Amino acid sequence: MRPEKYIPLGTIKRIRGLRGQVLLQTAENVIPPENLSVVFLGFGHTMVPYSVEQLAWQVPQAVLKLQGIDSSTAAYDLKGLDVFVTKQATAQASEDLAEPTEIIGYHVVDEREGSLGKVVDIYTPPQQTLLAVNCRAQELLIPYHTDLVKHVNHGRKTILVGLPLGFLEVLD
Repeated sequence: MRPEKYIPLGTIKRIRGLRGQVLLQTAENVIPPENLSVVFLGFGHTMVPYSVEQLAWQVPQAVLKLQGIDSSTAAYDLKGLDVFVTKQATAQASEDLAEPTEIIGYHVVDEREGSLGKVVDIYTPPQQTLLAVNCRAQELLIPYHTDLVKHVNHGRKTILVGLPLGFLEVLD
């Protein structure tokens, strides 16, 4: 397979536990794909496919268990390797944003800051739809736009956002 068919998902940073699980540090601006069944590990210029047994997103990290990697020793050999997915696997994750009325109660997570809070209301002035998030006991308004909202996961009821630096300073 050609390298242009792959998108970096992250890098294996360390082992986690004794049964072959690893901690994946996700790449910047990654939209966590749902129901990921195969990943590719980069061994030099070779991409080796591995079936995914378990994947638990905790952006900006994930706990990953690959089929055939069943011990901490085997997992240790993967430390430092880059993990990739095909562009087809991420196509579903980057679909258009859902209707905002469906996401009240969803948990909002920022790529850098982590957990922000839950969507408590949605404002729809003519210029821009805004998500009202209960963040640090205050109302934080986040524009509902693809530049900021990176991914909506309906299964987990989470919204991944990438807020600009300084955006949360208004809460201090």
